[in-house]
Amino acid sequence: MDETVTIKVTTPADSYREQVEKANADPILSYPFPLGSFPKQIQEVIHEVSESIGVDRSMVGLSVLVTAAAAIGNGAVLKVSNSYVEPSILWGALVAGSGAGKSPVISFVTKPLRDIHRDLVILNDERKKTHNLAYCDFKAGCDIRKAELKKHKGDKSKLKSAIPIEPPKLRIE
Repeated sequence: MDETVTIKVTTPADSYREQVEKANADPILSYPFPLGSFPKQIQEVIHEVSESIGVDRSMVGLSVLVTAAAAIGNGAVLKVSNSYVEPSILWGALVAGSGAGKSPVISFVTKPLRDIHRDLVILNDERKKTHNLAYCDFKAGCDIRKAELKKHKGDKSKLKSAIPIEPPKLRIE
C-alpha cells in the first residue's frame, strides 16, 4: 500500500500574496478615489500627472490634498463652535514599493510651494541685509554722537551730527 503524503510549504511571499488578496477583497479598500470632489482643473491635473508618471490617481489626489492643507496652514480655520476651531491639518501617507512613483508625484505636487518658499527666503535675506546696513549706520552714528558729547562735555547744543535717536525697525509686510 502506497501512501502519498502531501506537505504544503508556505513562504513569506505566499503569506504576503494572501494578505494582498484579502485586502483587495475588502469592499472598504476597493472604493475608487473620489476624484469628482476636486475642481475640474485639479481633476485634469491629477489625471495628467497620474498618466504621465504611471501611478494611480489616488496617489496624486492624496498628495494634492495634503499639499493644499499645508499651503492653507493656520491662514484659515473652521469654526465648529464658539469655543472650538479646527485648523487645516491633514496627514497622509503614500504607501507603495520602491520605484512606484511616490517621489515624482510629491515633487510635482509640492513644486509651487517650494518655489514660493525659495522666493520668500530670498526676499527675507535681502530685507535682513538692508536692515543690518541701516542698523550699522545707526550704530556708527551713535558712536559719533557719543564722541561729540564727550568732546563737548555733554552739551547737546554743540552737536553737529543729526543722528537718529531710534534704531531702524525691521518692517514686515
